[in-house]
Amino acid sequence: MRVRLIIGGAAVLAATTACGATKAAAPPATAAAGTSTSTSVTVTATAAAPTVTKTVANPTAAVAGGRCHTSQLTVSARGAPGGASHAGIAIVLTNTGSVTCTLYGYPGVGLLTSTKQLSPTVVPRGQSYLFRDPGPHTVTLAPGAAASAGFSFLDGEGYGPTVSCSPVAYLRITPPDETAALLLPFQPGDTDGELCGVEGVTALTAGTDVGQEG
Repeated sequence: MRVRLIIGGAAVLAATTACGATKAAAPPATAAAGTSTSTSVTVTATAAAPTVTKTVANPTAAVAGGRCHTSQLTVSARGAPGGASHAGIAIVLTNTGSVTCTLYGYPGVGLLTSTKQLSPTVVPRGQSYLFRDPGPHTVTLAPGAAASAGFSFLDGEGYGPTVSCSPVAYLRITPPDETAALLLPFQPGDTDGELCGVEGVTALTAGTDVGQEG
């Protein structure tokens, strides 16, 4: 059995009171005639101009540590050992963006024909014949780092002519919590591009080597 992959941020208001006010004292009532006695008191209040600092965040800047979006990722595949009509690949998502992001959970997997028509086949989540499921956990991807999930299926060998197999040319891979998908060329070589059953996909884990059942 062989599996052929085509890897493609306030304003401050200051109030000033009694500013520049002058108060004059009345002359004493006993002042001598011909003399003038005057006393004045000047009160001045001065307020310093406030300094206002305003910071505006860049709404387009990516937040480090946020969820990985489809636009930040690329998809590829690695082959995995199989046997007894079971085959599998490691679906690899790589962070090609400029900031660190995170992945949590399972990727969505859809089966497409050569004309990119979606098959109604449902891909279960969890452990399979070939792969252990690490369960959902946060995977942090620095720029250039990768995470992978094990996808296993039946390649058709040994099932005879009564088995209904479907032609598959692509896998549609949707990162966790995203709606946009990535397209991965895919072909189970020993069945002339036909896939005869899906066993499931595991949760994403760090690196490109997914856990295999022994």
